[in-house]
Amino acid sequence: MHNLFLLILLVEPIFILCFCGKRITGAGGGIGQEVALIYASEGAVVVCVDIDEKLNQETVHLIANLGYKKAHAYTCDVGDYFQVIALSKQVEEEVGVVTILINNAGVFVAKTICNIEPTEIEKMISANLMSQFWTVKAFLPSMLKNNYGHIVGIASVLTFASFTFMSSPYTIPYNASKFAVQGLMEGLQNELALSKNCKIKTTVIHPCITDTVLVRLSNIKHSLSFPFCKPKDVARGIVDSQRKELAASIVPNGSCVTLFPLAR
Repeated sequence: MHNLFLLILLVEPIFILCFCGKRITGAGGGIGQEVALIYASEGAVVVCVDIDEKLNQETVHLIANLGYKKAHAYTCDVGDYFQVIALSKQVEEEVGVVTILINNAGVFVAKTICNIEPTEIEKMISANLMSQFWTVKAFLPSMLKNNYGHIVGIASVLTFASFTFMSSPYTIPYNASKFAVQGLMEGLQNELALSKNCKIKTTVIHPCITDTVLVRLSNIKHSLSFPFCKPKDVARGIVDSQRKELAASIVPNGSCVTLFPLAR
């Protein structure tokens, strides 16, 4: 599970995946790895970024072994502003200008609000929310300079927790962080719209609950009684939504229709 950005150099897309610690989503596995593989299979040059160097290298080697274009690996905690700024400069110098950013970093800890540790809440907010602020601040200036780019923020279907059947006593901090991501992306869209002829696109993705290692290690399955999605299907939905330049999307397509009759 991992964190990702996608960049496009001229004709060739460059995809960046960012991981930022234990129990996160990123390029070393889960949704992030699946997204990286899809873009690589479509001819993208993939740049994987993670705090876990070993997992990061495994994804890069997998891409290489499948015969796709060379992938690049960078180590970074995307919850750390200064590391992200340094990363953006290094990637631009060594690989090229980022034109598409897909932010999929995430930490998921399932505990009640009384039982979760303050440090666990801080890590979740840092990985799920602040990382998206930092990557936008780092990569948006070059997009504005070139008047071209696409920023994708990963929120969650749990941002619709007002639907009582989606609520869980274990997801309060996670829900809060993902609500904030939605606010960030909607605000960014409005801010960019203030500029005349701005060609930078934004998309906010709401993945349905996905059967990943993070979820299996949590209590969430015991509190929600509907089937979970496969990482590969969620990844395909993320890529398709970016390609179609959708403003917002619940993925995988159609998987939550019965849960969200109003979300269509």
